Amino acid sequence: MTGDPRVSRVVKESLDRLRSGLAGPEIAEMARDLLAGRIELRGLADSPIYGDALYEGIEPAFDAVRPKRETT
Repeated sequence: MTGDPRVSRVVKESLDRLRSGLAGPEIAEMARDLLAGRIELRGLADSPIYGDALYEGIEPAFDAVRPKRETT
């Protein structure tokens, strides 16, 4: 996955948690396919199967950390 064993371990642990279904069935399937080597992490965004589910899962996370604009 990566040249840094610590990063690889964190990514694998994260995929193991996602595989359990906590983020929904599409993400669980994606995690299983990644862990099994059937797909690569780099190709997920372009995947017609996983792209939409991935963006739907990431968008709320971005919204949570995106700075709020002040209204005047």
